[in-house]
Amino acid sequence: MKRLIQKFKSDVKGSVSIFFILIILPVFFFNAVLIDYARILAADKQTEYAVQSAVRSTLSSFDDELLKNFGLFGFDGDAAAIFEKVLKESMEMESIEGEAKVFNFIDPKVELTEVDVTRQLAHPEIIRHQILEDMKYKAPVEIVTTILEKFNFISEAMKEASVFMKVAKKVEKEFNKREKALDKLKDNLTTSHADSERLDNGINGSRGASFPNVNNFSDIVYHFNNGYKSTLKNIEQIEKALQNDFNEDFSDIEDKDERTKKEKEQEEKRKEKEQELKEEQEKIETFEKNCTNLIKKLNGYANNIKKELEKAENNLKEAKDRNEKIKDIINKSRTEVGNDYNESVELTTKTGTGSSDVKGAAGDIENLSNDLDQYIYDPAIDGYDFFGELEEAVDTALKESNEIIPFLDVLEDAFTPLGDLAKDLTDATELNKSRDAINQHLPNMRRAISDGVQIFLGDPPKRKEWEVEVEPEFDDVEENKKAGELLDSIDDTLDAIGGESEFYKQLEELFKEYDQFAEEHGLPALDKLVIGTDASDSGNSAMDLLDALFKNIGNILLNARDEMYINEYILLNFNSKKPSGGIANGDDYLLDNREVEYIIYGLHAPGANYSAALGQLFAIRFALRFIDALMNNRVRAAGHPLAIFLAALGYALGNAISDLEALTTDRQDPLLINSRLTPGLRFAYKDYLRLFLFMNPGGDKRLMRVMAMIERKSGVDLKERYTYVEGTATTSLKLWFIPEIAKTLNVIGVLDGKVNADNRYEFKKHAHFSY
Repeated sequence: MKRLIQKFKSDVKGSVSIFFILIILPVFFFNAVLIDYARILAADKQTEYAVQSAVRSTLSSFDDELLKNFGLFGFDGDAAAIFEKVLKESMEMESIEGEAKVFNFIDPKVELTEVDVTRQLAHPEIIRHQILEDMKYKAPVEIVTTILEKFNFISEAMKEASVFMKVAKKVEKEFNKREKALDKLKDNLTTSHADSERLDNGINGSRGASFPNVNNFSDIVYHFNNGYKSTLKNIEQIEKALQNDFNEDFSDIEDKDERTKKEKEQEEKRKEKEQELKEEQEKIETFEKNCTNLIKKLNGYANNIKKELEKAENNLKEAKDRNEKIKDIINKSRTEVGNDYNESVELTTKTGTGSSDVKGAAGDIENLSNDLDQYIYDPAIDGYDFFGELEEAVDTALKESNEIIPFLDVLEDAFTPLGDLAKDLTDATELNKSRDAINQHLPNMRRAISDGVQIFLGDPPKRKEWEVEVEPEFDDVEENKKAGELLDSIDDTLDAIGGESEFYKQLEELFKEYDQFAEEHGLPALDKLVIGTDASDSGNSAMDLLDALFKNIGNILLNARDEMYINEYILLNFNSKKPSGGIANGDDYLLDNREVEYIIYGLHAPGANYSAALGQLFAIRFALRFIDALMNNRVRAAGHPLAIFLAALGYALGNAISDLEALTTDRQDPLLINSRLTPGLRFAYKDYLRLFLFMNPGGDKRLMRVMAMIERKSGVDLKERYTYVEGTATTSLKLWFIPEIAKTLNVIGVLDGKVNADNRYEFKKHAHFSY
């Protein structure tokens, strides 16, 4: 044993082999680590690519009918099975039968798969995105843009027409109230003027009546001294005579006949005196009664004057307030009303799509709108202060009337009750003083009232007159009535369509399901055409719709085309039959022929959506015809602006009715009859339908109606059609060499994975994809 140890120490044979082994061992160890590391990295990348390929392949199972009919992608299949199948085919290579087994350097194995499909097509943002992607290649953008631009190029004329319509409507209501108040004021002043003349005649008229009659206060004064007082004195003498002169005793006369004769003569004289007394007393009573009646009548005139002047004061205040409102309306409304057209007009200016004819028409209408300033009473414009002069006249007259009445009250008290006149007045001096006191105020009152009357009735009068120069051919009241009857006839047609209630009920349920799914907040309510009680209300309602239309057209053409794409998608994929047979044609109201109208308006009643479309069609035609009217010489011949406004309403309503009847028989009409403004531009029902899509609120609610209609037509529930997939896969790789080295590399962060109990290195990869 010792020899062997000694030999190992001293014998040099084989030392090179040992040295070589000591060198090779770490090199081999390092190569082994590199080989497994390279296999891990390769398997990691293969897993990543395979998972990405698997999620893409999963979405390849889309609903063919949904794509073919509506251009939408929605997953329809077993996501887990497709994902796992594609993943395994990409990761686990199988040898082809009959051939030698292929050596696989990596040989990964799929351990676990997870897949999740989300983001249903029923989500508004998802379906909006898909529609926009689809319509980028399908939407006739240039055609639609041309139509909108051609419609938009009349925006300047429409803006001025809308301003005139709305300002005139507001002015008309206040103008009528002001003129009514001024008419009442004029009546108050003319009535006061007549009563003041009667009062003056009663106070200062010339004496002419014989006692005991009185025609005026002068008769009272004269008869009081000359007839009344003397008659009272005569009565006193008669009464004294009756008391003293007819008591003679004839009993001492023996002759009976003579005695009887004397007694009879005395009795006859007594009766004559008594008759004379009675006649004199009747004169006094008649005089006092006539005086009392006259004074009461004069006091009545004075009080009537005061009442009329107080009414005049109130009517004047109302008229002045209405005048200020007219001024405010004209000054403020022009700016406010025209704001909706700013972008449309700006676009027309930038692109040069307007025309000199349109600008000229807009200028003419603007001038007509400016003429509304004539309705304002303004000292700076008129050269006189209409309301200031009236206020001065009314205030002065009322003040003087208040001074007159107390004196007449005193006189009335003096003459009442009958028989006390002599006690209250000793002579006519007091009467003359009362008359003088009244005359200190009566002339001033009469002069002030006369000044007020002259403002209305002078030559020339200061009140502005608004006479119609030529009686218009177009009756706004009658045409408004016809428009109401036309829209009522649509309701009658709706009543006759009852068989589709179940279809609309189903649509409503589908809409509610999608609405609930999206948890959408409320959107603005749909503007509706309202035929009002008068033509100006109807016209204003129509112009509101046109304001919204031009505002939206301006936004679309200037800022974005998304809304245009969605609108064209609706027109491309859903039905809207050409109208035929007129307004009363029931087939035109059926749901299968009015899918687009349902999507626009969303009304769940048979025929109601087509009815809403006809209402807005009438509104557009009315607004366009209103521009025509303001350029029509027969309309402008009406004279002052409000008369032209009413004549234009009648013209526009009447022609809009004819246009609606024509368009529901599939006839194309020019936008405006004035061909200079819209040369060669003719619109059919479908062209107006494009405008309706812009006029009415879109957004998520409209998309939900699109979803509901898709489900009704295809039977596909978009809440069950997904557009997004997320896949997760866990794969493993068998380590060839030292597992502990891989564990160490994982711990220090060089590798991202773990070694399992079977000495296999596991990877976990995640990928997602969407349509």
